[in-house]
Amino acid sequence: MAKLICFFALMILISACSRQSDLPFAINSFDISKDDKHILFSYYNNGKNVIYQIDSSGANLKPIISATDKSFFCVSYSPDNSKIVFLASHNTQPNTTSIFLASADGSNMQALNNAHGIITEAVFSKCGDSILYIKANEIKQYSPVGKTMPHGSDIYITDIYGKKTRQITNLDAYQLGNIADIDCEHLSVYWYADNGGGVHTFNKNKSEPLQRFVPTNNPRKDSSLYYALVYSKKLDEAIMLCPYEIYTLNVKTKAATVLIDNTKSTESHQMSQARFYNIQRRLMFLRDDDFKNLYNINLNGTNLQKLKLPERLYKLD
Repeated sequence: MAKLICFFALMILISACSRQSDLPFAINSFDISKDDKHILFSYYNNGKNVIYQIDSSGANLKPIISATDKSFFCVSYSPDNSKIVFLASHNTQPNTTSIFLASADGSNMQALNNAHGIITEAVFSKCGDSILYIKANEIKQYSPVGKTMPHGSDIYITDIYGKKTRQITNLDAYQLGNIADIDCEHLSVYWYADNGGGVHTFNKNKSEPLQRFVPTNNPRKDSSLYYALVYSKKLDEAIMLCPYEIYTLNVKTKAATVLIDNTKSTESHQMSQARFYNIQRRLMFLRDDDFKNLYNINLNGTNLQKLKLPERLYKLD
C-alpha cells in the first residue's frame, strides 16, 4: 500500500508543470535569475495561469505575461537571462499547448510556429540557442482509479526560431518528465520504463538506450522513487529529488547525502521543483502542503526559510 501511495505521489510531482491544479491558488513552476535577484513563476488562480516576477526578498511583485483568453505556465529563463520560455494554452482548448518565447521583462512575446500539440514541458538547453520539450500523443485516463495523464511522450529539441526541430527519443512513453541538461551532450529525465520508474540519463546526440541513474550508495533503496536530477555547472553541485526527500549528490563519487528528509516527520509533506540559486549556495523548492509560497535552504542543510508571497496575489481574479 505504501508503495502504491508513493506511485500516485510521483504522478503528481512529475506532472507538476501543468496548466491545471486541484487547488484554487498554486505556484505552477518557477526559476531564479542569473544574479539571484529575481524569481520568475507561473501562478494558478481559479482556472488561469499568469506569469509573475518578484524580487528574491519578496518585494515588487508584478505580472509580466497575462491574457484573458490564455493561460501561461512552465516558465524558465534562458542561460543568459535575456529571454524566457513558457507554455501557453487557450482557455477553450486546455490540452493543446504551444511554446512561447519572450524577453525577460515579458515583452516581444512570440510563439514557435512548429512547436504545438500536447506539450507538457519546455526548458532552455544550457548549451546553444535551443529548447528541449516533451510532447505526448494523447491525454487519457486508462484506469478507473487513475488520473488523466499524457501518453505516448517523447523528447524533442528545437532552435529558438522554431525552424529546426528534431525528435531525440523514440520511447512512446507513459510518464516522462523533469527533463534537464546535465551538460552539452547529456540529459536527465524521469521515465516510467518497463522495469519501473526512475531518473534516466542519455546522450541527446546519439541513438543510445536511456540508462537508469542511481546514486552509488542508493540511500532511497527503491530507485524508482528518484524523480528528478538537477545539476548546476556554476556551483558544481547536483541534487536528486524523491517525494519526501532531497539529496545532494557528490559530482565525483555520485554518492548521495540527505539534505531534507520528511519521511519521519509528522507533517510528511512532499517537495518538488527544486532550483539552484546561481550565486548563493542555496536551493529553492516547492512544498505540496503550501503551494502559495516558496522555500529555500543552504546546501549544507542550514537556514531553511520561507519566501512568503504577497497576500494580494491570492485575491486576484
